[in-house]
Amino acid sequence: MSWLHKIVDPWKAVTQELCLRGTVEISFLPRVKDLVVESAAKIDCELVFYCDPRHRNLIRGQISGNVQLTCQRCLEPISMELVLKPTLALIRDYAEMEQLPDAYEPLLVTNSQLRPLDIIEDELILALPTIPMHTQDASCSIPKSLKTDKLTNQEFRPSGCIERPFQVLEQMKHKLS
Repeated sequence: MSWLHKIVDPWKAVTQELCLRGTVEISFLPRVKDLVVESAAKIDCELVFYCDPRHRNLIRGQISGNVQLTCQRCLEPISMELVLKPTLALIRDYAEMEQLPDAYEPLLVTNSQLRPLDIIEDELILALPTIPMHTQDASCSIPKSLKTDKLTNQEFRPSGCIERPFQVLEQMKHKLS
């Protein structure tokens, strides 16, 4: 897609009411690529630059797709459907951020350069769970590589380990008194 890697002047894009549409392969998103199982997955994107009735410069986004993550309980793939509809307000400094309504997310633009791909990547990262897991209803099983029925607590105890961990402290207490 041609607009993905281009740098856009966001202020001009707002005056032109620029609309960017396309499909992004996750392999083009280096920070997201490491979080998913399959980097060949595709994300549909649309970014619309416009000005609202109060003359705020905005970007309305529509980002959707299906990604495969690794369940942190069972280490099996888990499918996650993403449908994101961010509305970003372009601001030049932090003072403008204080005046924004809660419905808008601030996007600080310190120069006249903005890469649409970065916006898409940031929104995807914010939407992905920190610890992906299957839902409570789904049954996660222990990975086969970790399954064992012969291990006991005794096998995990280092050699020479004291049966009572606070026994050493008790002995030290008696020596001091």
